[in-house]
Amino acid sequence: MKKIFTLLSIAALLFTACEPTQETNGPEDYAGDRTKVTLPSEPIPYSGGSVTATVSSELPFTVSVPKTASWLSASISGDQVVFTANENPNAVIRFAKVAIIDSNDEIVMTSVEVRQAANPNAEPVEHTLSVSPLEIAVAADATSATFDITSDTEWVVEGTGVTLSKESGSGNASITVSFPANEKTEPVIYTVSVKTGDPTVPRPEYDVVITQAAVEVIPAHTFNVSPLEISVEADATAAEIVVEGDVAWTAAGEGVTLEPAAGEGNGKIAVSFPANDKTEAVTYNVKVSTTVEGVTTPEFTVVITQKGIQTGPTLEMLAQWHFCTSEADVLGAHFAEDAKIDGATNPASCKPGFGDDLYCAANESGNGRIMFYNATDKTDINPKGRCKRGIGNSGEPCWYGAWLGDYIWFEATPTAPLAAGTTLNIWFTLRPNTANTLKYWLLEINDGGTWVPVGEVKTATVNGVAVKYNIELKFDPSGAGTTDSPKQFNSEVDRNYTLTKAVDKVEYKVTCQSLMIADGTKVVTYIGESSGKDENSVVRMAGEDSSGGGSTPVTHHTWIAIVK
Repeated sequence: MKKIFTLLSIAALLFTACEPTQETNGPEDYAGDRTKVTLPSEPIPYSGGSVTATVSSELPFTVSVPKTASWLSASISGDQVVFTANENPNAVIRFAKVAIIDSNDEIVMTSVEVRQAANPNAEPVEHTLSVSPLEIAVAADATSATFDITSDTEWVVEGTGVTLSKESGSGNASITVSFPANEKTEPVIYTVSVKTGDPTVPRPEYDVVITQAAVEVIPAHTFNVSPLEISVEADATAAEIVVEGDVAWTAAGEGVTLEPAAGEGNGKIAVSFPANDKTEAVTYNVKVSTTVEGVTTPEFTVVITQKGIQTGPTLEMLAQWHFCTSEADVLGAHFAEDAKIDGATNPASCKPGFGDDLYCAANESGNGRIMFYNATDKTDINPKGRCKRGIGNSGEPCWYGAWLGDYIWFEATPTAPLAAGTTLNIWFTLRPNTANTLKYWLLEINDGGTWVPVGEVKTATVNGVAVKYNIELKFDPSGAGTTDSPKQFNSEVDRNYTLTKAVDKVEYKVTCQSLMIADGTKVVTYIGESSGKDENSVVRMAGEDSSGGGSTPVTHHTWIAIVK
């Protein structure tokens, strides 16, 4: 019943005293012509009487007259509704908007306006309705508020989430609105409506807005410790913890020396530990706590992770890239492309090829280039003009609009040809910054004229088609975006390959194998509007400053090298 009451309250529209010139009330459509109502244009006589409406509907229906129209009643007989009115005592025409309701779903399908002629024998009368105050502010612990109605006619009061001392009446009245105390830290707002169906009232409806203040939480003391996670290199022997607040505290941890181990108020704790000579990382936990009551969090645990030493074969760099914020301009010197020119899609960004020789040159050492190749003309699948190559704010090469068959190209030119039997190593990181980054990719090397996969080739089925890949990009939309629960996952590629033929240049390509997106939920069909919108496929190489979505920072350079 509460659902019906809300819908009918919305349907009860109040009108001023003016008579439409339409010949008939035009039938209103609902849900594709399933419900129409036809009503004769002549109003009910002022002395009282009836008018019959015909309802054409595929659905069973009921009729409800608004509460403010006590002068009108309705009865149903088959597809006809008979409206009957009492004598109109007023010198103005009066109206009521009656709801036609779906009996099954209890929703308003449409409505019809029923009119009654003005009484020519009645003296012109103008009734009044006013409400004060219209804005009321109360404290968080307040449970009621009062406003006054000044009137010489009938009225109704409605509100959601509140209890009203009076829901209808006539004349002057004081209305008490009751509600629960606010236990939240945000304000709560209640709206109470006062309405009349009297057509002689100039302003027939008022809204009273009651704002209940938020609970004010004032801690007796403050205490905070930062950072809670510290990462250091294997040869590091010190770290620092910052304590803020106005309470006494102590610090403790195994395997470390703390200076000081106790204090009061703001301070810094110097943490000392030995260098790590193992390949495994070492973790130290330091607990900083207070016994003073009245703080939000009385104990903090700081986790210090000391990396393991790096071991492995010696590498001779052929080409090395350093992706970071400070190198963004250098990396983008030959790699900037506009998605649009004068508001229109840039044709060059959609054409097959490497984009007029756009490349990201090796900026750390050696002679190498990274390029993005369009395998097909993307004009028709790029309606918003999103395709472009470029360097992101954190210095990482980005490709907006990667598509099936497109590939990332790596090349390095050695100072002398490489003989068969030479072992090469390639290292880079890809990360999806949105769920719509494409999921499956294949890394291959040009071995003397033959393209050979580098790394184990796996098979996935996408829309019934077998897809071969050796790089999979992952995105978890349900993740919290933290390192403990990431949305974005680094796909680190560290692969060796031994040449079977001599080469003058080292060439790799990473080819997009399908249009399945990284969260595995669907296959895209066009290139979308922006990086935050559906269907947009963006692939990027992660650098040391690009660690969004909870993925861990990348500290490794990108390179092509000879394994010694």
